[in-house]
Amino acid sequence: ESFEKASDSGRRLRALWAMHATKRFSGKGKDQLLELLSHDDPHVRAWAVQLLCEDRSPGQQALEKFVEMAQSDKSPTVRLYLASALRRLPIEDRWPLLGALASRGEDVDDPVIPRLLWYALEPAVVAHPDKSLSTAIDGKMPFLQESVARRMASGSLAGLDGKAPPGQDR
Repeated sequence: ESFEKASDSGRRLRALWAMHATKRFSGKGKDQLLELLSHDDPHVRAWAVQLLCEDRSPGQQALEKFVEMAQSDKSPTVRLYLASALRRLPIEDRWPLLGALASRGEDVDDPVIPRLLWYALEPAVVAHPDKSLSTAIDGKMPFLQESVARRMASGSLAGLDGKAPPGQDR
């Protein structure tokens, strides 16, 4: 059954995965994935995020759409996939998406999303302590705020003074 004729999420996803496996989304096919970011089915939107980030370079248009989705998508599944995709992006490309996801108060008690945001932010705390702290404080995730503060207070911020903490090499 083709993607367009699929009657439910399961069938749509199987068709999507088949198209991915047969390299239908390489080159100009990425435009199709970009279009799927606006699909009615949240599972299709989520997997479009996953597939766009698989090669770690979704492109500027996708990054902008991700931020828009992070701000307004009603599906926690989509937000989960966006949070999961953060680690596949270069740190400098994470900030807008990370900030948008951290601002979603409805995900504060989610058992996974705040931790995924922390896993994406943690590597940046050393290199960008001010930006990391402001991202956490501006957001609505106490777990993220506590984690950044704990990391900064731990004394393991090599790079702030150009020296590694005692007993650690760079």
